Amino acid sequence: MLGANICDSSIFFALNGAAHVYAFEVLPSTAEVCEENVKINGLQDKITVFNIGLGRPRKVKIPPNLNAGGDFQLRDNIINNDNYVYVDILSLDQIVDRLKIKNAVMKIDCEGCEYEVFKYASSDSIFRFTHIMGEYHYGPLPLKQIFTSIGYKFEESKPLPFYDPYRIPSYFATGIFKAYK
Repeated sequence: MLGANICDSSIFFALNGAAHVYAFEVLPSTAEVCEENVKINGLQDKITVFNIGLGRPRKVKIPPNLNAGGDFQLRDNIINNDNYVYVDILSLDQIVDRLKIKNAVMKIDCEGCEYEVFKYASSDSIFRFTHIMGEYHYGPLPLKQIFTSIGYKFEESKPLPFYDPYRIPSYFATGIFKAYK
């Protein structure tokens, strides 16, 4: 689960046959909520929560107590004060190698980071997933190009226009996609 938020989808997958779920949440306070939800559902042996993000490898500044309600857009140097923590952003290549992921399913909803995750991923890392489903936030074309160029089938919903003054850009097109072998 990339963009695990409070682990609701992670818990759903764990309760419905997933051998193990790796939940990645970049916001420290939200990752803590995710861990608590895993604990109160007794799923510590089936879900591992990581307070990291995926994309271009680096460290980013994030407010330690930010509660964005599932709508935080990761940008470099977004924090201009001293009240922050550094959170690691790792590449998909680093994650699949470290966790020895293979024949897996990925669910991704990371408020626009989906493009960066796959842009900085090798085809070998992407091939470790039989199915990838998620939300896109700036149109499906860049994702479709990545997945179809390596032999995946790609389906997407019709993009719907949205406005959010706290995003860059403020106008965007969101929808659902599925890529599979």
